[in-house]
Amino acid sequence: MGDFETLDILIEDIYAGAFGKLTSTGLLERIACCLGYSAAGIVTARSMFSEPVCSFGWNIDIRKWTRAERQFGIQANLAARLGRPMLAGEFAFRDELMSDEELQAQPWFPLLAAEPAMQDGMRICLENSPERSIFAVFRNPVPWPEQPEDRAQRTRLAARLAPHWVRATHLYLQIDLVDVLRRAYAEAANMVPYAMVVFDNGGDVFLVNAKAQRLITGDGLILRRHGLHALEDTENQALQDAISAVIEANLHHRPHKHSKDVVVSRPSGRRAYQVIVKPLSPGRFGDGRRPAAAAVIVDPDEEFIVTLERCQEIFGFTRAEAQVALGIMQGRSLEQIAETHGNTVITARNLLKRAFNKAGVKRQNELTRLLLNSPLLFDLDSDTSGM
Repeated sequence: MGDFETLDILIEDIYAGAFGKLTSTGLLERIACCLGYSAAGIVTARSMFSEPVCSFGWNIDIRKWTRAERQFGIQANLAARLGRPMLAGEFAFRDELMSDEELQAQPWFPLLAAEPAMQDGMRICLENSPERSIFAVFRNPVPWPEQPEDRAQRTRLAARLAPHWVRATHLYLQIDLVDVLRRAYAEAANMVPYAMVVFDNGGDVFLVNAKAQRLITGDGLILRRHGLHALEDTENQALQDAISAVIEANLHHRPHKHSKDVVVSRPSGRRAYQVIVKPLSPGRFGDGRRPAAAAVIVDPDEEFIVTLERCQEIFGFTRAEAQVALGIMQGRSLEQIAETHGNTVITARNLLKRAFNKAGVKRQNELTRLLLNSPLLFDLDSDTSGM
């Protein structure tokens, strides 16, 4: 069992652990030893996001604890003994919540009785919010059986430790939420049909969607961590001015009402990129790295990559009808479409009529508009990586 000097060092490491600087299992082992226990686990007993789970532990069978929690709701069962929700930072010994006789009558008691003294110990509530309930559960006190002075020392140590652990847990969950949101932003950005680069309020690249990573290959545009650049000096100056102006307005909470358009030529001779620099909503606070502007890059020579399968799923076309419909969307003639797929022009025309009927349109331009404004162009299967 630890002393208060050891506990102070441990508290510092708990806060450091909230930022991922320590392994969870190693930190949990140190906490358990300090409190005088030889087994411990972190249990999310209730969550609006997932089933109950023992996320990690020391000297326990995580899978067994998870199965027991899902089958019997042990932590919720114990919490009910208080007659009210257990508050974050609150702790209790098992025998304060349930007598030995009541414990032995529980359906889950045989699972715990198989391990020496695993039914005895302490639990600390680390969070009890509308989103989730998290408990640190300690088992098998050392030495066993407990002496009165051991219980008093454990109480003093837990009372000192619990508030700090609750705050560190809150920090950890908030940091994890930021990471989850960042991944969600990247995945959402990857679904849009255009290349997009997002800049932070310092002008550095914040996120690059998969489309932009594939498109920017040095033919007129180059991408670095510290910005998006055009190869031609005059065009690059115009691009940097547009990005800077949008970010500057964002910093002063004056978002532009109009986007900035920049044309970027390409040494390959292909048609120029059209870059649209768009402001993003300013944050409430000026400090910290946050998205401030986005550059949408349009390549007039690029054909949107769509699959026949998605076209069939969305519009109910047959494979042959989808081939004709996509050919029309890409600006090809019926003659070109028929030749590509080994059909006659008459066959291609009949397939197009059938596609018209299924799509509810009467003309080629109406079909093209429908396809371009459908979910067909969204890249739902793209790699979700981003900067």
